[in-house]
Amino acid sequence: MKFVYRISLLIVVLLQPVLLHAAVCHSDPSGRINELVPQGTAGPIKYVETILIGSEPVDVAGWRLCTNEGGKTPSCVSYGVGNFLIGSFDKFSSPADNGITVYNPVEYLSSAQILNSNEWEVALIDADDLVLDYVHFCKDSCKKTQYWDVPDSCSNELSGGGSNKVIFARKPNGSGDFEEVGDPTPGSSNDGDESDVDHYSIFHDETGVTCLIENITITAHDSSHSAVDAGSASMTIAATSGKGNWVGAVSGTSAFDNGSADDGVATFTFASGSQSAVLQFAHPVLSGTSETFGFNVSDGSITENSGSWVAADDPNITFTLAGFRFIDGAGAEIIPTQIAGKASDAGFGATSLYLQAVEATTADPSVCQAAFPNGTTLSINLAAQCNNPTSCVSGRTFNVQSGSNPEVDLNAGTPETFKSVDMTFDTDSKAPLRLNYNDAGEMQLQASYTVPDTSAVMIGNSNLFVVRPFGFGFPEIDASGTANSGGDETGGAAFTSAGSDFTVDINAYLYEASEDVDVNGMPDGDADVTDNGITPNFTGTVSLSVESFTPADGSPGILSGTVAPLLDTYSNRSGADVTATLNYDEVGSMNLMASLSSYLGADDIQSVATKIGRFYPDHFVMSDDGVAAACSAVDSFTYMQEPFKAFEYRVEARALNGEITENYDLVLYTIGTGSLVVKAENNDDGIDLSDRILVSESLSGWESGVIDRTSASDNELKNVIFTRNGGNAGLPDGPFYGLQLGLGIESEPDSRDFLDSLKNMSVDSSGDCSDSCQSVEVGDPVTIMYGRVSISSVHGPETQDLPVPFEVQYWDGTTFVRNTDDSCTTIPLANISYDGNPISSAVADRTVTVGDGTTVGNLRINGTDSDASTGDFSLIFTAPGAGSGGNDKTGYFPVGLTSIDDWLRYDWDQDGNANDISVPDAIITFGRARGNDRMIFWQERFQ
Repeated sequence: MKFVYRISLLIVVLLQPVLLHAAVCHSDPSGRINELVPQGTAGPIKYVETILIGSEPVDVAGWRLCTNEGGKTPSCVSYGVGNFLIGSFDKFSSPADNGITVYNPVEYLSSAQILNSNEWEVALIDADDLVLDYVHFCKDSCKKTQYWDVPDSCSNELSGGGSNKVIFARKPNGSGDFEEVGDPTPGSSNDGDESDVDHYSIFHDETGVTCLIENITITAHDSSHSAVDAGSASMTIAATSGKGNWVGAVSGTSAFDNGSADDGVATFTFASGSQSAVLQFAHPVLSGTSETFGFNVSDGSITENSGSWVAADDPNITFTLAGFRFIDGAGAEIIPTQIAGKASDAGFGATSLYLQAVEATTADPSVCQAAFPNGTTLSINLAAQCNNPTSCVSGRTFNVQSGSNPEVDLNAGTPETFKSVDMTFDTDSKAPLRLNYNDAGEMQLQASYTVPDTSAVMIGNSNLFVVRPFGFGFPEIDASGTANSGGDETGGAAFTSAGSDFTVDINAYLYEASEDVDVNGMPDGDADVTDNGITPNFTGTVSLSVESFTPADGSPGILSGTVAPLLDTYSNRSGADVTATLNYDEVGSMNLMASLSSYLGADDIQSVATKIGRFYPDHFVMSDDGVAAACSAVDSFTYMQEPFKAFEYRVEARALNGEITENYDLVLYTIGTGSLVVKAENNDDGIDLSDRILVSESLSGWESGVIDRTSASDNELKNVIFTRNGGNAGLPDGPFYGLQLGLGIESEPDSRDFLDSLKNMSVDSSGDCSDSCQSVEVGDPVTIMYGRVSISSVHGPETQDLPVPFEVQYWDGTTFVRNTDDSCTTIPLANISYDGNPISSAVADRTVTVGDGTTVGNLRINGTDSDASTGDFSLIFTAPGAGSGGNDKTGYFPVGLTSIDDWLRYDWDQDGNANDISVPDAIITFGRARGNDRMIFWQERFQ
């Protein structure tokens, strides 16, 4: 019994899957289970969230959300309409009671099944009982007591890892796989607002005057110190001095509040999508003649000292009663973007810049006045500091000049070195300032002056400003030793083949006024900046692109290779040219442009569009081919002088990467295109028969990089003929039972040819041509014959039908024999004459008078033609019959044939030219053969 009991258990286990309810998945579901919050997890409610897929409205009438625990009968509830559909498994009076926002319309569903066991199922089913989505959960290991048997295509197996209190959500929202998450997001995206903010970075110019407003910039940084979206974070900022007022927000905020006056604390909210916020700060009250302090900023958890912060993220600022500010002509504290090698007051973007000295009034430290009397000339210490890159390149000049005072090179550096600069101040205590830096980067100017009477130090820093290169240039463009000549499809030297690598050297260069005649800050179209001098401290990733191309009416090629070369830092490349390896997969030419958008957040930089070419095809391929004999029979053949039924080929001009060079076109590529030439040899015997090929139309009809004769009309396909031997007056030779046709390339301007791996034919050598192959085979070998049509004279008694040898013959190498393979030749009936009269299909036109009787010449007739069968036209004349009563039904008449096709002509008149359009008349004789009147005796020989 014990043994039987165990068998019973085994049977139950094995049969249980049969009890599952088979389900069918929807092939294109428009809804999906999106989030699952079982009983016992965190949050105000427990629910299953489903989401519609796509943006189009969906009719969800009849949809059901069903749950099951332990293989029981499922509990199902019908749904309404909406993007987010939430089925709650708690019982509560209204959504608001549970602190959840209603996304209209949302259904909150009551059910006894609250996903509270170690195994449960959830299925979303449409009105047609198709499963849109299905989830099966097991806490750890379970009995697999599912109700449904769902195919893998719409099934999701989840495990709680030892817990049944796990929240699952699809990530990305609505489309990704289920993941365990910490917090539920009912009616909201599962993607959430995951922040990349690691710390906040504070920036200012590090100096301030009590009577001036200072701009303080707060930027959200990730762990690599890149600016990121601040995520609309609500912030608190406080001066560590415990004093000052936040006057307002310049940019980047959606809310701002100074709060209590004079406590140095404010709150603000980053605007949506903003990375930075700029606030204005005033600090009119000092603890002495100067005060140094910093700022603290926090979103409640992340500060300026969080994560991977560095000292530069939390700089101090020093406020004094007097100081300097760098301003433009409008009084704004800004030095705008400069161009390397260009004076700040000349050319594009010319700006009047000043250094202004201000001091707080004795009566009110928040009010400024001029620090120096009008006309005062003082030696002010100035320094130029490199901020990005943080190191300057030794030997580069940063010249400054104030009015007519001497020009001074500040020798920019980090740390900065102050140089004494004579400056003359006006009534507003402003001294003109002219800048010219012959390198690139983000810079800052600093000013310092020690007041002689008090030894007080006046300081001031400029904003961070960018000095950009004038433009990019290409000092050398080369293809395996061939310099670029700028040729194109109309002429000029060849450069390299389409798709082949060439190199371009790139660098960033200084300004030259004569190359910016249009004063737009960019090199003029004909400028060569490569002799202007480089900006060695420039670093950036340059984008190389095709600005334009020729032929202009053609197709653009694709530029590939190092299209985004990095001009690395000076420490890595020392200002040397950077070489980019490129290729361009079209023929003609292209104009190469180098550009960089928003260099260091400032202006764009670009090169002059530089013409590169001429590009030509890398190789040719034959992608389709075939030869069809004129007569398709058991043993197909073509007569000499007869066009092949089809000579098909598709030849493509290609780039190295295999792409068709569409600009290789008779109309577009006017420097010249290659021509195809037909090659021929028999049985690989090394005897070149190509001179016997006659082509009736051009083989150089390139259109969009292709010569295609595979889809041409029948007449276009019949354009190749194997001619008779002209050197032998067209007299018989052959037959050729293995004539191989091929194609070669000639007259190609750049000696381009078929791909070597495709060439398999050499007409002047026998055997494997290997490395000496010159052309590409077209189709399979064909049979070529020397043919003719022949009619022979015959005679016979008038009482019997008289067959006439009227047949198509070929030269078998020794003699002419009937071509029994020929059931293709047709001859117009009108070209045949009986007794001098053209015949037709009408019996009357084929009736000939013989003495007192008549005979009818019957032959194979097909419409208006006579067609050969196994080389024979089956010509036979009916017997005139025996004469009686003095009637004579004997006699003779000629049968003629004229206007013979070229391939069936012969030298019947023995004049050495086998091109007779008529055959000699055949004499048809009934009765005794008359013979020749000049012959004395005639007797038939019997053998």
